[in-house]
Amino acid sequence: MNGSNGWNVVEKRVTDLTLDEFFSYGPQRETGLVGKSLLRKSNGKIVGWNVEIDDHSCTLEEAFQKVNPCLGFNIELKFDDYIVYEQEYLIHVLQVILKAVYENAQERPVIFSSFQPDAALLMKKL
Repeated sequence: MNGSNGWNVVEKRVTDLTLDEFFSYGPQRETGLVGKSLLRKSNGKIVGWNVEIDDHSCTLEEAFQKVNPCLGFNIELKFDDYIVYEQEYLIHVLQVILKAVYENAQERPVIFSSFQPDAALLMKKL
């Protein structure tokens, strides 16, 4: 599919990307390297993803390390509304997130939020 600016666009869900593929988009860690363009759909049109301050993507662990420890985190657990997730999959994903939080959050307050009811209930139990 071609975007409005003549881009050749391949649609992929973020959750279908490997970590290396995910980090290949947007601003890069290494100076001088240019990542793939980030695009999004807006009112059915494909447009460039523009942000006020460009910075490379980071892991949850890096976010905990780089953000002032006095600040709390609200981690939104986002899942696709059009996919029915198996409980085992949700448990695995949530356990990975909890591991990163337990190992890196230190004493900062952390809350979790989600519009996915099963994920919210499971996170409460975990």
